[in-house]
Amino acid sequence: MRIKLMNSLPALERKHIEDIERHFGRTLPEDYAQFLLTFNGGEAIPDADYMIRTDIRQQEIDGRSGLVRDCVEEFFGFLGKDQKLADFEGPNFLLGMNETYQIEEFLPRDVIGIGLTSSHSIICLSLREDDFGSVYYWYYNWHQPWAGEHFEQKIAAVQESIPDFEEVVEKGEGEEFEQARDDINYATLTRLGESFTDFINAINIVPVDERK
Repeated sequence: MRIKLMNSLPALERKHIEDIERHFGRTLPEDYAQFLLTFNGGEAIPDADYMIRTDIRQQEIDGRSGLVRDCVEEFFGFLGKDQKLADFEGPNFLLGMNETYQIEEFLPRDVIGIGLTSSHSIICLSLREDDFGSVYYWYYNWHQPWAGEHFEQKIAAVQESIPDFEEVVEKGEGEEFEQARDDINYATLTRLGESFTDFINAINIVPVDERK
């Protein structure tokens, strides 16, 4: 893989991938499953910036404007019930992080977090049927004024597409409400690649001596 990782969790076997799939109730894309089997997450070695580009256009801030860029910091790993850690150094746990995300309800159903960036944003993977395997970016600052216009337009389009949107939201429960929330949450995501492999291949590696 193009990204160099350190502090990966103990090596996995195929049975561990099956445990992850049972937890989420969905099959994992094979390229992501192979990544876990090979590396089991890890933290980016700080000998380079692993930059990702988005289509999020931000307004001027600190004299800068343009498209949001970010850097991969870590990929989550999985620790099976039959595995132990020698110490606590390493990436966050895949299942634990996603249990938190599910409680906070800001990701669509069947979209899971698989890593973090330097801006505390989330690298996400879709397990949905219509875009299975696609990788997305959830921007931590999506609600801030400098990025607000980009997302306001996307969210407004979703609201306009849902009949009786306000009544649906007021209910606060039921499948219509869950679907509306999913659609709104989906509008806060930006696609980074049609597959995990595409996402990895699109990362721009900037060595330390080329940083500005």
